[in-house]
Amino acid sequence: MQKKVKKQQTFLKNRFFLFGVGAALCAELLLYGIAFFPLVQIHAVQVEGNKEVSKNVIEGFIFERLWRTFLLAPTASIFLADTQSMQSALVRAIPELETVHIQRKFPDILTIAVQERGVAALWCWPAQEGQESYCAALDKQGMAFKKADPLLGGIKIYGQGQALNLREVAVKPDVLEAIAYFAREAKRRSLFLQEELSFEIVSENQINVHTGEEWSVYFTHTQDFSWQVTKLQSVLEGKIPPEKRKKLEYIDVRFGNQAYFKYR
Repeated sequence: MQKKVKKQQTFLKNRFFLFGVGAALCAELLLYGIAFFPLVQIHAVQVEGNKEVSKNVIEGFIFERLWRTFLLAPTASIFLADTQSMQSALVRAIPELETVHIQRKFPDILTIAVQERGVAALWCWPAQEGQESYCAALDKQGMAFKKADPLLGGIKIYGQGQALNLREVAVKPDVLEAIAYFAREAKRRSLFLQEELSFEIVSENQINVHTGEEWSVYFTHTQDFSWQVTKLQSVLEGKIPPEKRKKLEYIDVRFGNQAYFKYR
């Protein structure tokens, strides 16, 4: 009777041992398949949403970061691809990209959906002796994200000092919003005989608008934008005939209910 019990215990031990060995082998095979099975090695990257940024640049950046070491061997398994790290690295590496979203498309493709930063304005420096003028494109947050052609249309804001580095904030968002509003309203209301405008941030409380007619408007982002534009329109239509505009030096709409103007 004791021999039968011992045989049963030995059999059970052997069975559990074999079961453990089998489970370990299955786990090892599963890990091997996840990491090294040829059908799940990433072979293609699909880029969506890019306009200015080259597709080849994005693809090359991702392919350089596909390969990882797993169990001391290299792998590009779709299961092991660190998509979160790739997303963050891509945004840091290419300032023109505002957002990046990477998805797995089984069995062997990564899709890269990108959104590029829009150009809200240009931050420019006048040409110095022996140098060309320089402009940087600003996004809606006022951050410089790429070099821009000075001849490119749109809002131009002239700065002082040295050129910006990419990712530096040149203009605070609320100041940029005020400038964009002024530019839109001036065009909508046809306030100027020539539409060409440039902006200069003089201080925390003063922004100068330089017109193509060679006179300026002084306004501020700390007061009601709409009311300042309305005052400008009122004085241009009621007190300054078109033929006298060329003699203007400035119109100041920053204070109270009045617009103050001065001739040269």
